Amino acid sequence: MPQMDFLDASSSGMWHLSELETGPYGNRYWVKANGTAKDIRIILQDGTMLTSDSLQVCCAPKAYKIGNTLKDIPEPAAKYVNPACAVVQCENCSVWEMDLKGDQLIITYCKGEKFKYVRRQ
Repeated sequence: MPQMDFLDASSSGMWHLSELETGPYGNRYWVKANGTAKDIRIILQDGTMLTSDSLQVCCAPKAYKIGNTLKDIPEPAAKYVNPACAVVQCENCSVWEMDLKGDQLIITYCKGEKFKYVRRQ
């Protein structure tokens, strides 16, 4: 199955956190997330990821790894700058892995945490 281009119109939109991967290494499983409005992600066609308030996500990566392809993300436009990010201490995590299948998006962060999102209708 060919890898879908993440930065096309079918992948942009609003995504709601649905599940978190948990459990010890080698025995991981998904549990339902009690997501709130702060767990909603809006993804623009250029790859910019925003909060439900249409502000940039703090500690966002510089690129997404989709399959074997690295997609650079541009700096967010000034209108999306999140003032709260100035006081957030970020870990160095410049690349997030993303797996998009239909209306399901799994993001793997640098320490291996996986978050499953579903498209909001």
